[in-house]
Amino acid sequence: EETLRQVSMTAMVLGAIRAKAARRLVMTWLVGAALMAAPLCVFLWLLATSRLALPGSDPTEVHSKDLTSMDMLGVLSVFAALLLAVTRGCREFLWQSRRLQKTTLDESFEEVYADFFIHNDGEDHRARWMNVKPKISSILNSITCASSLKPFPSWEMVKIDACLTKDVWHLRQLARMLRLDANGEVRPSNDRAGTARKG
Repeated sequence: EETLRQVSMTAMVLGAIRAKAARRLVMTWLVGAALMAAPLCVFLWLLATSRLALPGSDPTEVHSKDLTSMDMLGVLSVFAALLLAVTRGCREFLWQSRRLQKTTLDESFEEVYADFFIHNDGEDHRARWMNVKPKISSILNSITCASSLKPFPSWEMVKIDACLTKDVWHLRQLARMLRLDANGEVRPSNDRAGTARKG
């Protein structure tokens, strides 16, 4: 039973960490793409409104600024430098985030079980977390990014929950019945051990 509960906790906390890392990854690269798109859109707008003209454009058209080959080389250099800077900044931010997520495991655990702690002090969960936390930390140390983790199958979680809520309860009732003698008295522990050996 305890093993199943630890597996369930590991899957739930890792799922929350994975989802958070995936959102952070998407948002980071979206911001990076926006930073790259902004100057490109301005450049295209200047071309579309005839404020700038590319080399070799129609000479009969009137432009406020005709770009030379050197101008275009400068523009491309600026875009290349901006691309490198944005890419490096995004990678640095994600690297720092991955370092921080390993130090915020307790916060992730509290978030996952926040609703439970509202109605219960959760001492069992906190004690179990002390055993699960090193395993999660080891898993995160073995991968480059939590978003690369495969999601835990939902049907597996359903089976674990069903086992914990139904099967374990049923087995406890059977064990309780075996401990009772014909008069309804609890048998001594030695009798229970002897019965188990006979079975």
